[in-house]
Amino acid sequence: MNKDYTKYTTEKLLEDDFFIESNTSPTLDTINFWKGQIAGGLDEQEYQLAVFFLRSIRVKKEQMSNERQDLLWTRIKDSNKILQMQRNRRFRSFIWMVAACVTVLIIFSISYIYTNVNKTPDVEAIAREMAVTPEADDIQLVLPDKQIPISGQESQIEYDAKGTVVVNSEKIADAFQSSANSSKRSLEFNQLIVPNGKRSTLILEDGTKVWVNAGSRIVYPVAFADKKREIYVNGEVFLEVAPDKNRPFVVKTKEMDVQVLGTSFNVMAYETDESASVVLVTGSVQVDTRDDEDFRLEPNRMFSYHKGECDIKDVNVNDYILWKDGLYTYRSEHLSVILDRLSRYYGKKISYKSDVADLRCSGKLDMQEDLEVVLDGLSQTAPILYKKVGEEYILVKVGK
Repeated sequence: MNKDYTKYTTEKLLEDDFFIESNTSPTLDTINFWKGQIAGGLDEQEYQLAVFFLRSIRVKKEQMSNERQDLLWTRIKDSNKILQMQRNRRFRSFIWMVAACVTVLIIFSISYIYTNVNKTPDVEAIAREMAVTPEADDIQLVLPDKQIPISGQESQIEYDAKGTVVVNSEKIADAFQSSANSSKRSLEFNQLIVPNGKRSTLILEDGTKVWVNAGSRIVYPVAFADKKREIYVNGEVFLEVAPDKNRPFVVKTKEMDVQVLGTSFNVMAYETDESASVVLVTGSVQVDTRDDEDFRLEPNRMFSYHKGECDIKDVNVNDYILWKDGLYTYRSEHLSVILDRLSRYYGKKISYKSDVADLRCSGKLDMQEDLEVVLDGLSQTAPILYKKVGEEYILVKVGK
């Protein structure tokens, strides 16, 4: 990583093994390396266009024959020759870049489009590329230049408009230090990884407050762009979005996008689950699924998505947001759903068979109590018993 890339063009980058490897399997070190190259003089348009081509090729790599891959590379080189001829006229050069990209993508039916080459990257694409550390016991806050473990069951992380990052009332970083230019700050992304058994609250630089449940991961820019505010969520969060009519707030997940201007709502979208949901408390939201369906929610309604099927119904919103206060309310819920939620919340393995899973229960649990106290309470309302074997809790049905 001692090589100087500041004079490289798109074509030269695409022929460089280190560029290809570091953008195919990025690490914190390589992400920071390329940021340093851009800060040192590497043309950011050339770099972003090279990344765009690389990702476009990779999306369809397994579906292309060797012949088609060779043809694609030839077209890329031809496009770059055209761009080189126009390099002294920057505006026209940019138009050629866009035209070349669109032409290549149409010819080979590449469905994945890395948007905004010269603007803020799509947060979902960034989240897919960012390295995720193996599951750890501590909450992990990953900044552009370092990773910070946070001990304890809960944490509070706060960014302010000046870029100060405060964790549990202690200043730990200046998020704007690495990028004095505000446009570059929106190109830098942080991620918060909350393991099972832990919770966190996150206050973003615009004042939006996010409660993050156990087993969740959030990816967000150091500073939001001028025209949009986007974060990526894998897990469960409750948000109170700071109003800003000029910058819609979008929560992106694997199966859907939720767009708001200023409101409070709950999103549950674990990538490992077959279901996802949005519960609206105040304001209004629009849910856009990956199947190109749009739904608008009113307060006290829930949008649910399960294996491609969508549904909207009236709900008691407290049943879905009290988890942030350590309470869990459920109404005629399958015991499997309750136990899986407890397993994630406490970070403990809970095993059961189908006869236990199919039982339905109603009630309220205080999850600030010890897990065994909570399981004792469940056994009073359902015909079940539990035993602890090592670090695992095993539940069985009793009676008929």
